[in-house]
Amino acid sequence: MSSPLPPFPYISFVTRVAIIGSNNGDDRVTVLHYRHGSTQGPPTPAELTKLCEGVRDIVLPKLRECVSSNTSWHEIKAVYVGNPNGTAATVPLSPVLPGLRNGEASPGNVNICLSKRTGVALRRARGRLFIMDPVEADISVSRVTGGNTLAGMLNLAGVLVVSILGSTHSWRACVASYTYGTFFDIISVAYDLFTDSQYQRLLGKRKSRRRPAPPTP
Repeated sequence: MSSPLPPFPYISFVTRVAIIGSNNGDDRVTVLHYRHGSTQGPPTPAELTKLCEGVRDIVLPKLRECVSSNTSWHEIKAVYVGNPNGTAATVPLSPVLPGLRNGEASPGNVNICLSKRTGVALRRARGRLFIMDPVEADISVSRVTGGNTLAGMLNLAGVLVVSILGSTHSWRACVASYTYGTFFDIISVAYDLFTDSQYQRLLGKRKSRRRPAPPTP
């Protein structure tokens, strides 16, 4: 009898990083993907810890600049999705790190959206990063108007293309496709001033994902 299919296609060289937090008990998870060099072996837990620390020190500070202080993050998890072993690491954030914008968060379906560009003209080579909980005072008529949030978006766009150096691996940000098992390096990040509306991000309106998530360590 043949072996069962894995819960998702493996993506060689790629690691999934989740920045995990909450807003009033409602989960907030920002997912990024990084790939290591083709001449480097699968990462160890220690190397994935280095990657998590890099995301904590480089990406999370800029994400915080866009988000209400009512939201906070408490850990970062990395799972290698390049083979069935699922090597993983978790870095707790203690104390928890809140958003840096004072004020009430916008409704859950009001998101800032950054477009991750790879230079490849395929649908699976384009990625989007949705940012929940911009403050209400910075949104007007479906546009981002707050100067500090606009500066945060610019800063976040800049770090999303930055490579992270570990002890033995170098990590480059990429767009990953679990459907096709492929990845494409991010070369630029673009955005406009319009907010994006995602009905399914409203509390109580979310649907289960059509494909299983990578294994939880």
